[in-house]
Amino acid sequence: MTTNAYNAATQSRTAINAPNTWTAVEIPAGASDALLAVENQTATWRVSTDNGLNPATEGMFIAASGAVKWDGTSVNVITVYVSASVGSTHAVLIYTTG
Repeated sequence: MTTNAYNAATQSRTAINAPNTWTAVEIPAGASDALLAVENQTATWRVSTDNGLNPATEGMFIAASGAVKWDGTSVNVITVYVSASVGSTHAVLIYTTG
């Protein structure tokens, strides 16, 4: 059996103020097993590392109530861009450190 020990869990919230626009979310260096979702459970959303794409039609599509997970630990800051089908919600990032 493998035991994973972490020193802390962190949650950050980034406001998404308008629908179908890219909002930057940073995954900090040292973050492990990051999980990204949006608070509005009826919103579909997209995630991309390229904010030059069309936020309404391009990027990785995530169905309502879906989430994206990154495995492993980031060595550097990773900037991803989130676009939701609704405004007035938040991107929520949860990760561990340790």
